[in-house]
Amino acid sequence: MIQKGIFPSTDDAFNTYINTAMPYLNDNKARLDVSGTNLTSGTTLLGQWSTLFPQSQDRNTRTTSITIDKNKLRKAIEDLLRGIYADIPRSSLTTQDRSTLNIKERDLILTRIAVAERAPGLEQGSIIHLQHIVRFINPFDKESKRIPEGYKIILEYFVGAANLAIETVAFANAITVSRNVKTISFTDAQVGKTVYYRACYVNSSGERGPWSETFIAIVA
Repeated sequence: MIQKGIFPSTDDAFNTYINTAMPYLNDNKARLDVSGTNLTSGTTLLGQWSTLFPQSQDRNTRTTSITIDKNKLRKAIEDLLRGIYADIPRSSLTTQDRSTLNIKERDLILTRIAVAERAPGLEQGSIIHLQHIVRFINPFDKESKRIPEGYKIILEYFVGAANLAIETVAFANAITVSRNVKTISFTDAQVGKTVYYRACYVNSSGERGPWSETFIAIVA
């Protein structure tokens, strides 16, 4: 699989990456002008990752809570490293730096993310009383559980009667989603109602792509 962006897509490859990148940044902190505060934060996060990641991979220790914590920790590490890389003077970067850290010249320049040309797919997860688990399918890579880099999802829904004509549905309740799954809760009074969902990608400039096909589910 071709890697897009700085960080590998799989957790195994990401684990290898950060266990190379963090020591490298520490060894070259003076030349790359990396702050001590950021290095301390990075060391702390790497220590937490070194505990959570193995637990998330072992079927004997893996739990939903551990997986959620691992995903949150990965995002925190990525955010920290992006900040560190953005602060490195471009003139300081050597060919070795770029190769080790996977920093390409264009990665240091803030560029406009294009408007998404396709919409996310929607499907229902586990059926739970008074809740819908809505999952989003990446149309560019259906095997991936990650939202395409540079985008978030806008989810809109409407609760009403069954068999409404889609063009008459007054979508509202807009929610911004940054993960591939979202839980929507309902009240007892809404049991039996039909919920109409649609979603689209939005870039960092607030520009929305096309809406998905309408997904319909019943409140149980």
